[in-house]
Amino acid sequence: MSKGVKTFADKLAKNAKDFKIHCPNCGEPFEYVKHIMPITDAKGNTLRFKEKVVGLCKCNRSQIVK
Repeated sequence: MSKGVKTFADKLAKNAKDFKIHCPNCGEPFEYVKHIMPITDAKGNTLRFKEKVVGLCKCNRSQIVK
């Protein structure tokens, strides 16, 4: 067989594989979302946003999403 040619069985095996990262505590796959937090300075007259990409699962969903 020539190099780079995939058989039908190879394609099925690739589709059956789960490429997601799972939580070690609950086993659910992570769902990545952008968490945006508003931050004000000490005087309270300016507002900035802190953006962070967070992996959500059953364990930490209630802590992050409010």
